[in-house]
Amino acid sequence: MSGTSPTSMKAKPVILWCHPRSCSSALVRSFREHPNIKVAHEPLIPILGSSNIDLIYSDRIPFDLEWRDVTRVDAAQLLAENKLPRVEDGILRGDEDDGKSVFIKEMAQSAFSAEAMVAIRPESTFQAPEGSAAYSVPDPVDATPSNPTVFPVELLKKFTHTFLIREPARAIPSCYRGVSVSDAERASQGIESRFSSDLAAWISYRELRILYNFIADPKSEFNTAPGGEDEDFFPQPQPPPLIDADDLTRDPAKVLEGYCEKIGIPFDPRLLHWNLEPVKEFDLPWRFIYREAEESTGFTHDNRTLQEAIKTVHESQLGTVNMLIDKHREDYDIYISAELSLDESEPSTSFELLAKIK
Repeated sequence: MSGTSPTSMKAKPVILWCHPRSCSSALVRSFREHPNIKVAHEPLIPILGSSNIDLIYSDRIPFDLEWRDVTRVDAAQLLAENKLPRVEDGILRGDEDDGKSVFIKEMAQSAFSAEAMVAIRPESTFQAPEGSAAYSVPDPVDATPSNPTVFPVELLKKFTHTFLIREPARAIPSCYRGVSVSDAERASQGIESRFSSDLAAWISYRELRILYNFIADPKSEFNTAPGGEDEDFFPQPQPPPLIDADDLTRDPAKVLEGYCEKIGIPFDPRLLHWNLEPVKEFDLPWRFIYREAEESTGFTHDNRTLQEAIKTVHESQLGTVNMLIDKHREDYDIYISAELSLDESEPSTSFELLAKIK
């Protein structure tokens, strides 16, 4: 970056990688208000639901078939140019260059290759092409991972990668409750549910952890492959910015100021409040799930105890929900425990330690 000062560098398109029910939709509402930003809300989902050439699910979410000849790499190449992908007359196009940077909210799982998903979740309904090379899951989980995504590293380097995580005792009950409400409302309208029956496979803390490690680990291909960084653009912050949803909703001004500084985008107070209005980015088959975010005008902190949050699900789901909370607890707690156990007197081998924005 010689000869280029941080203030003169341009922001790259920003991706917020997350897991379901992590308060990510509130951040979509927030960044829609930024005058220099346009938002891409889960742009890979239509492709995963409809593409005939980019498949990871055997039990798919029906979507608009106009995406049937599009791959996730195709869409990402447009997003890397700060263009929102759309399909017109069977052709993938990007919107006009308006000088704005793209803020992308996407599930970490949606970036993963089919081979990686089959390896990580062999018990689920994911499928990989016949004859494809198997993905080697990191063992132990925080060992240096190979690229788990469908994207080549040179394409990944065109984005700034950031992460959002939420306490599983809040996120997982919210996931089950949201799907139950959505399915009930769709059924009342005579509409078949479009959710995969394998809901537990979507709770993707492990995928988020592996992807975080791939971006953060100085020994990973993301950080060792030559080239890919343009000195005119703000570099990938290391460690990658990681937001805990609890911190975000408790003090959104402080967290978002720190986040914007990390990604090279000026903080704007308009990120903290928005008007009550329909959100076109939420126009998806499961729009009911976004109702709380769509009806909000700012960030709301969840003051319930963890037990109170868990008990919001139907009694018949409590056993499954508690099992999943226990299963994913380690993938959340590692960030908390690493931060609390930081001992500056000893060299650290954990690249998660300084990631959390508070």
